[in-house]
Amino acid sequence: MLPQTNPNTPDLVTVLGIYPIRRRLLQYLDTRNFLNLYQTSWLIRQNFRTNEWNINAKLTRFFSNPTAFRSMLGRSNALISGSFALQFFERVVWPESNLDIMIQEGAGLEEMKGFLIDKERYRLDSETEWLNHGGDDYPLLSVTKCQTYLAEPTGAGSNRASERKVQLLIMSGPPVQAILVCCYTTALINFISWNKAYSIFPRATFLLHETVPLAPVYEVVGSHHAKWSKRGWRLRTKAVYTSGADIEQPLGYLGRNGDRRIGDSDTWVIRLDGATLVDKSASFAPDSVLEYSGFHVGDLDLQARDLYNMEDWVSVRSSLAVSITAELQHSHSLRYQYTSGNGQDEILFWSTLYRITNRHTLGQLCKMKDSEIEAIYGNLPPRELGDVIENTPFDHPEGWDYLDDLIPQLYQNIGIE
Repeated sequence: MLPQTNPNTPDLVTVLGIYPIRRRLLQYLDTRNFLNLYQTSWLIRQNFRTNEWNINAKLTRFFSNPTAFRSMLGRSNALISGSFALQFFERVVWPESNLDIMIQEGAGLEEMKGFLIDKERYRLDSETEWLNHGGDDYPLLSVTKCQTYLAEPTGAGSNRASERKVQLLIMSGPPVQAILVCCYTTALINFISWNKAYSIFPRATFLLHETVPLAPVYEVVGSHHAKWSKRGWRLRTKAVYTSGADIEQPLGYLGRNGDRRIGDSDTWVIRLDGATLVDKSASFAPDSVLEYSGFHVGDLDLQARDLYNMEDWVSVRSSLAVSITAELQHSHSLRYQYTSGNGQDEILFWSTLYRITNRHTLGQLCKMKDSEIEAIYGNLPPRELGDVIENTPFDHPEGWDYLDDLIPQLYQNIGIE
């Protein structure tokens, strides 16, 4: 006979709904055990998304109206990066930290500036031109400039900062490309869009609590890794493998050529609560633009070398790092820009897609007058256009059709995850 359950005994979901008890219980769980508990039921997942990963609550440190800010984030297709994104996944708050927003030049940037100043009462404190140096978290980042905005504090309790500080990292290309290729550590390759949070290397960052160098560990970068060690992230000195058990793949499954994409099964994606309340517009990029952007993890053979046989410290510092590349992909037949790795599967995918888009672009040009086409391409006949057809910039007229919706379907047809 089954034991009788006392109807007056609260279940776990009820207990987790009581804030002081939930706080006390969860402080003893590391990320691995927390996620194991998260997977046990739909109700617990809802509870944790609402309470532990409540993006609006986290954003109150910086914005009096987090929902309006998320709408602005979507309209400008900007991304939150840096330590704030890491803190969000780790469920911690570092009161001294600021908010980094990666944003592309253009109308969205001007709208974001207006929102910060007019709606959130920020003031521009400083502006720095960045040519080849991007500060502590982005030492290799080549962007046009960094603008720092300050405001009086908001929020309450542990979520209240002594001063609100937002940095706009302004660039000419897609923000995700800069995040992928310009950080010095895998621990920083996390970002937040208006409706989702992405951690590209969750196994290394949150299960193993390791930071894998993405740049030679020279003196300045070494001091940054020391900072992360003080916060609980160990510098990984063991070689990164591309095969074997999951625990041996801190950077995810890299296949036979080192390529991954943002939306693959090794990325930790959290759907953010409150997305239905965000005012949307036609300028919002679909999630697929991020999730079908790819990258390549390289230098794994160099990173696996025996450090004891090195003749100098420069070689040792260089051999601790792997590298990430993300090539920009664009077409007149694609509304958005994407990134890709450079392995066999990615080359096959993009070469197949470009055969389709090149033909499509020629067809779209037929909607224009001959004189307009000549103004763009001169007297070149279609058979001689080659790469010129996609690499010559021009403004698309109204009624231009795009093929971005083919990308997920083509990935599936080719057999890429």
